[in-house]
Amino acid sequence: MRRNDILKMSNSEMWTNDKQEKREEHKEHEEDKMHEKEMDENLTPITMLKDALTMFAIGVSFHGNASLCSHKLGLQGFKCLHKYYSHADEKYLSMIQDYCINVFDEIVMPDWSKIHMDEELKDTSNMLEEWYEHETEKYNYLNNIIKDLYDSEYAYEAKMITKTLEGAITEITKCKRFIQDFSKADWNWSYIGTKDHHLHKKIKEKLKNDYNYKIHIDKM
Repeated sequence: MRRNDILKMSNSEMWTNDKQEKREEHKEHEEDKMHEKEMDENLTPITMLKDALTMFAIGVSFHGNASLCSHKLGLQGFKCLHKYYSHADEKYLSMIQDYCINVFDEIVMPDWSKIHMDEELKDTSNMLEEWYEHETEKYNYLNNIIKDLYDSEYAYEAKMITKTLEGAITEITKCKRFIQDFSKADWNWSYIGTKDHHLHKKIKEKLKNDYNYKIHIDKM
């Protein structure tokens, strides 16, 4: 406002404008406080751990579907591999649930609204591309949760989730290797079948050793 305009204003007008400005400042301050409160509620350790737990539940669903689709495609090795990683995600899910019960005395369940029915994977290429996309998304999502945990000074919980990233990195690396390998072979079915056969032998043993999956393993 220019100096001449200010001089023309009455004391009453100046007082009214000053009061209005204070009201607006107060309103902005209250809105900021509400926003900070919402942020605090979203960044509790239980809320953030629930987000991580939900991502592992999505992983269980994805690998379960990928295992079934691999079976339909005649890829018994990939069927076992996805079953193995489904067990791995389930292990992490249970780990977070047990931690929340022991430390916070709360039963935490996944956000089921974020877990959708997976589509059928039509071929080997489709299966590997979807797998790579899923694991990359999981890695980035968990990384953000870890950052929020550290920023909120929940270092122990952040370290706990950080340990799970090794599995995601392994899956991303393995998936990229399959895609590169099969692409070089022009997605030749005989070549894929040979690789799958060797994979089947290897993963059967890992399922048996790591998850005591002995009873059903011989039927695969």
